[in-house]
Amino acid sequence: KIFVVFSNYNVQSIFYTSNGGANWTIQGGNLEENPDGGGAGPSIRWIEILHREDGTIYFAGTSSGLYSTSNLAGVNTVWVKESPELIGNIRIDMISARQSDGFVAVATQGNGMFTCKIDNINPVIKNDFINDMKISNYPNPCSEKTEFEFFTPKTIEAELCLYNSNGQLIDIINKSFFNYGKHQIDYSTKHLSSGIYHYVLKTKNTFISGKLIINR
Repeated sequence: KIFVVFSNYNVQSIFYTSNGGANWTIQGGNLEENPDGGGAGPSIRWIEILHREDGTIYFAGTSSGLYSTSNLAGVNTVWVKESPELIGNIRIDMISARQSDGFVAVATQGNGMFTCKIDNINPVIKNDFINDMKISNYPNPCSEKTEFEFFTPKTIEAELCLYNSNGQLIDIINKSFFNYGKHQIDYSTKHLSSGIYHYVLKTKNTFISGKLIINR
């Protein structure tokens, strides 16, 4: 999960992806005065994510205070102001949330720092699975065909997808269970135009990606 924020005014401010950048959604919601990002909405300075046992909290530091939401709903996302009496409308420049114990620190411009403790936090679980997965393709650049080669450290269901440079899904190359070990998948690229594409190997809990170049 990745957020990108823009602190400019009169533009869409919050963008979110759950698949490593293959697709992005706008999540400014009620922080934008107008649907196109124009108007007098606050400047967004920081986004922080904290996972709880009953869901995820997303904190937004803005030029008019601290906001949070637990439900990302695109342009309909409702951000609720946190601690309006104590923190108020002061600009928030940075937020740090510690997943191990739920400690949250909020740094302001000119009004010091505020902290709190969030309950029912998910424990931090080390997951080396993504570090063990590997994927590549050869030849690259290619003209008419390429071979994807990847390694899975255990038997897992996975899906190999191809996206264009705009993040649009072009093809589901393969979806099946893969045993432990190395795998090769031949793929014809004759139907693809010259350009840059991105392939993503996705499992239930993680993904890895690479770049495919078609050159004719």
